[in-house]
Amino acid sequence: MDTTIRVAYHLGFQIELLMAGISTLDSDLLTATQIKQHHAHIWEHRFAEFVTADTELDGQHQK
Repeated sequence: MDTTIRVAYHLGFQIELLMAGISTLDSDLLTATQIKQHHAHIWEHRFAEFVTADTELDGQHQK
């Protein structure tokens, strides 16, 4: 997921991301929640804008 978001961003796409739709598993070092929080911190306002299930999506378009 991380690579896809970053590549899409660098190709000029505006990413709208539903964090509630992303899942992962615990690792030996971090819980799934911690992993999601870590990536959310990196992605939000840098590579993507977060949306909720109630957000009207604009669709895929370039910056």
